[in-house]
Amino acid sequence: MARSFKGRLKSASLRIDTTKAAEGTMQSLNELLAKRGRLGVCTIQGQDYSCTPEAFEPMHCWEHCGSGEYGSVYKALHRASGAVCAIKIVSEKNTEPKSREHLLNDLDVIRTANHDHIVKFYGFDFQDNAMRIIMEHARCDWNTLVGQAALLTPQDTAAPEGVVRLFALSVVRALVYLADNLNTFHRDVKPANVLLAHDGSVKLCDFGICKRVAPEQVLRATTKVGCYAYLPPERLLNQVANYDSRTDVWALGVTCLQLGTLARCPIPLRDDFRLLQLMNNIKSGGLYFAPQLSYI
Repeated sequence: MARSFKGRLKSASLRIDTTKAAEGTMQSLNELLAKRGRLGVCTIQGQDYSCTPEAFEPMHCWEHCGSGEYGSVYKALHRASGAVCAIKIVSEKNTEPKSREHLLNDLDVIRTANHDHIVKFYGFDFQDNAMRIIMEHARCDWNTLVGQAALLTPQDTAAPEGVVRLFALSVVRALVYLADNLNTFHRDVKPANVLLAHDGSVKLCDFGICKRVAPEQVLRATTKVGCYAYLPPERLLNQVANYDSRTDVWALGVTCLQLGTLARCPIPLRDDFRLLQLMNNIKSGGLYFAPQLSYI
């Protein structure tokens, strides 16, 4: 049955209100960004350059690298510096309050961090109702890397322990830097949030749900965020009212086991990630280890 004129009018009015709200959110985001640094300027190897769209090769040459919570990421050449960059483009639909909070969290950490094992931030720009964050480009994330390795190796093959040690040491150094210098802990450590750089180094990324407090405050959190497969038991069972950076230590341990077993999650889960099954596996010791992996 066709909708009444009144119904169509109400629907059209709702669409207009939604569009206005999105535009208002983007404008607010633009104002917030302007307070966080210089729009349209990026710093690469200590040199300032323009990072407006015209500073890069034409958009039809950009290579799509993937999509996330905020939008899409592209690989593009910065003409003046010759640097290959990752450009995260934030779309209007991903500027709801929660997504905006995560976006600004991520931006605040990478903008202020200066560490060999944290992804490098170059600059950001805001034009045509779209935000662009320019960062160093990496070869791939570790989730993709070990997934590809698992397809090319026999079952029960362990990853080289030297690689796992290098990975663990790099992430630990990044986490210590965050805690000591930025009073921050990550809260979402997992293979997908660690990058393999072109020089072979390991880079921690994606700080959208990190916890950051003022220097005089105790670094603790209460919000239940993060991926269930990497949360410690006390958080899964809600046995603690608040938690600290030790949650990242557990997540890193699970991540290293996952790398060592080449993409086979050490805490087996069904597709629906049922919390009860996860807890039973942890309590019963139902963990998967490749036979060749030592328990050092």
